[in-house]
Amino acid sequence: MTGFWHLERNLNPTIDRTAEIEEIFAALPANFRDLYQFQYSGSPETGNLARTTVNLSGVTDTTDYSAKGHEFEVVFAPNNRFRLLANLANQETVQRRIAPVARSLIERMRPVWDRLASRPRTNYPPGFQSGGTLPSNVKTVGQFVSSTIYGPYAAMIAAQGSAAAEQRRWHANLVANCTFARDGVLRGCNAGGGVRWQSRIGIGYPAGYREDGSVLIDLANPYYAPAASNVDLFAGYTRKIFAGRVDRKVQLNVRNAIGDQDPIPITSQPDGTAASARLAPERRWYLTNLFSF
Repeated sequence: MTGFWHLERNLNPTIDRTAEIEEIFAALPANFRDLYQFQYSGSPETGNLARTTVNLSGVTDTTDYSAKGHEFEVVFAPNNRFRLLANLANQETVQRRIAPVARSLIERMRPVWDRLASRPRTNYPPGFQSGGTLPSNVKTVGQFVSSTIYGPYAAMIAAQGSAAAEQRRWHANLVANCTFARDGVLRGCNAGGGVRWQSRIGIGYPAGYREDGSVLIDLANPYYAPAASNVDLFAGYTRKIFAGRVDRKVQLNVRNAIGDQDPIPITSQPDGTAASARLAPERRWYLTNLFSF
């Protein structure tokens, strides 16, 4: 924002926004301008004002996570020709101390942003006269920080201490394998399959504004993407070769032989419609040869 304000006099020579720029930087750490190498050049008289900065790489923040869960697994093998494996897992992750540095920075800047809320986020319209009414298509500082910062910030803070909805809490797997009798028509063959199931996953929250203009994030009623199920199939054939000295096994595996092929929502708009999605896992075929000796 301060870059636009510094260049204001290139468009509107009578409007000097230096005081607004200094108000922003006064709320920031004293070395902020040096860290980002804010450089100003030109003069308002010639209309060639310019500004350059250098972005810092790797700037990020931290969040603490507390995760717990349970897993149950059972194997049933009544004989050497049939084997059944079942697995059930439950997990839950709670976020704590979310983005402490960002929180500190936003709280430092909030009084300044609120005081400048009615000012243009970029430039005044060309020829604008001080004291005039801003056109409706000019985004203000207040509108910008409300949608870009305050809204996501409110959701971030409200999520602290609650279980993350963006995690599939339940996973279940069932795998069966049958090896046919050695003296039957299908001797040397085996076949089986597996079913993988995952519970629904949160992709966003209803959002809106209260009567006082503050952001409302309804964390108690998240939007969910549906549960997911996939089926894998496999079949193989084993026989001895080279006078019984080597076992050869050929097996065909079909990954995601059965499963929903529709795009999977991963984030939502405030009204619940999908904001982004990913492709469903594709069907894959694997043919393998194994030689044992």
